[in-house]
Amino acid sequence: MPTGAHVVEAILGVDFGTRFTKVAVYLPHIDERVVLAFGPLLAPFIPSRLALGADGLVYPVDVEPETQVATWIDLLKMRLADPSSDVFGTVGNLSGVPFKDAIRGLSAAYLAGVLRQAESAVRRIFAQELPPGTHIEWSANFGIPAARFNSDTHVTFQEVAGIAWTWRESRPEPLRVSQLLAQYDRALAGLSPRDLPIRVAPELVASLAHFGEHRNTKAGLYGFFDIGGGTLDGTMFQLHRAGDRAFFDILSAEVEELGTMAIARRAAAEIFQRIDDVIETPIILGGATPNTEIPISMEIEDSIRALVKRVADGAFRIMPREPVGSDADRPVPRFRGIRRAARMPAVPIFIAGGGAQSEWYRNVLERTHQIFDHAAWGISGFKLGLIPPPPGVPRQEYARFMVAVGLTSEHLHSVSFRLPGGFMSPQRVPAHPTGQPGGHAADLA
Repeated sequence: MPTGAHVVEAILGVDFGTRFTKVAVYLPHIDERVVLAFGPLLAPFIPSRLALGADGLVYPVDVEPETQVATWIDLLKMRLADPSSDVFGTVGNLSGVPFKDAIRGLSAAYLAGVLRQAESAVRRIFAQELPPGTHIEWSANFGIPAARFNSDTHVTFQEVAGIAWTWRESRPEPLRVSQLLAQYDRALAGLSPRDLPIRVAPELVASLAHFGEHRNTKAGLYGFFDIGGGTLDGTMFQLHRAGDRAFFDILSAEVEELGTMAIARRAAAEIFQRIDDVIETPIILGGATPNTEIPISMEIEDSIRALVKRVADGAFRIMPREPVGSDADRPVPRFRGIRRAARMPAVPIFIAGGGAQSEWYRNVLERTHQIFDHAAWGISGFKLGLIPPPPGVPRQEYARFMVAVGLTSEHLHSVSFRLPGGFMSPQRVPAHPTGQPGGHAADLA
């Protein structure tokens, strides 16, 4: 760093999505947070894929292929999280290398390109606030589903994020798959993830970081469902308050490949032409009963309801026996074990992701309460809505970019939370995590 250089901090939030990746940035010195428009099209997201050229080279996202694209290597996040999944089709060998052996190197190469483009976008968007000579101290947070945070997937994502962070400083160049993996192995040998300013955090905690900062947010029981392209992530959590501080007990968390694109592919079975226009778009915009050319079976709806049921039942079984307020009018829930004649409270359920505007998803989520008789838990149903955005972020785009924006929070790794499995018994939990199990995000990252 040059002597006397003006030093500022920039926090990147990388929402590595199944189909698209979104990045936001927070500049503490001007207290401004924006969703980045980046990539060759200056769009607020770029496809989560790499190009394999006819020349046998893998091209980074910030390098234009010099030859015809032989195939797109897509769905990187889902294949990284679960290389054995066949929901999006199976991949055998890639240029003679088993795909399961190549996915970490491919993902790191992709994310390194995303980080390079994001940093360039920050300098372009904030040209006046970051004049020549300004030294930027970069850091980044990288999201992972909460249901997979205490698993081997966490280790995998942290490793890949660390390699991507070191590669972002290198000149991008197309490589053969074998060359890419050799570079990955060499970089891994000298990697010290804890010494790097890029950290993995649960996407759920990122989404709730700003939610807990609102002083008028009441303590109590809430639900949250992130409807992405590949996955449907669901959770129920308790928000506790102690003065100005917020603490989260994540009572249950589930994730399955039930996102908009995954549902579209299941509905289409082996018919893949025009899948976006024919099936997925009606799912998102077509009302409570989408008029798709290929009908959505009850089996698919049942799969979504089964996930919602596991989320709800998992939370209710370990809830405290005395009421905890979250509804504007009544505490939630009382656990009397029988139906009550008086009006029972509804549990607020927040939704996010690219499918948040889907009336069909909303209908399926809301009807789960009746189908599985959750009134036995002392609630009248689920009250769906959107989490209010933090200052400076437009409401109309927040649902889709909630994770990316949350990952820019400077308080992300000081948010106190306990993940599922951090509860020793179904008794009253402490007002905030102390010791083990559970702890702060910083302890688990």
